Amino acid sequence: GAMGSVSCEECGGGHSPSKLLLCDKCDRGYHLFCLRPILPSVPKGSWFCPSCSNHKPK
Repeated sequence: GAMGSVSCEECGGGHSPSKLLLCDKCDRGYHLFCLRPILPSVPKGSWFCPSCSNHKPK
């Protein structure tokens, strides 16, 4: 289906949609340039946002 307006979790903006990465787990959006470290381009394959890729503390 068509995505609605996705906004970046970091800056809250929906601008630069071509630079918005969607987490394959939670579907939240993050701009490449809002991530730390900054990603130069959208990675091939699956990508998981910081909160999904971080292992939860036991």
